[in-house]
Amino acid sequence: MVLDGLGVPFKAIDITLRGNEQHRDFMREKALNERCEGVPLPPQFFIDDEYLGNYMDFEEAVEENQLPEFLRLIPSSAVSSPMNTQNFVLLIFEILM
Repeated sequence: MVLDGLGVPFKAIDITLRGNEQHRDFMREKALNERCEGVPLPPQFFIDDEYLGNYMDFEEAVEENQLPEFLRLIPSSAVSSPMNTQNFVLLIFEILM
């Protein structure tokens, strides 16, 4: 995975597992993206409570060599501050079978 390759600490949460309902509800409440309509679908990216974007946003950041800015690893003009070393990227996803 790209995050592993960059050494970015992250926590992946499968919202389909019993006991992860609070993460599913958190994602649905916080993952508001003007580019997508309806209920947010995984994967979604967060740092703490800050919504970073969905997979399309992540993919664009990779393609445009903007991933460090997207993940708040370095400051950009659109980002207030870089990621603290004690924060980690929260990746919310679901297993599709």
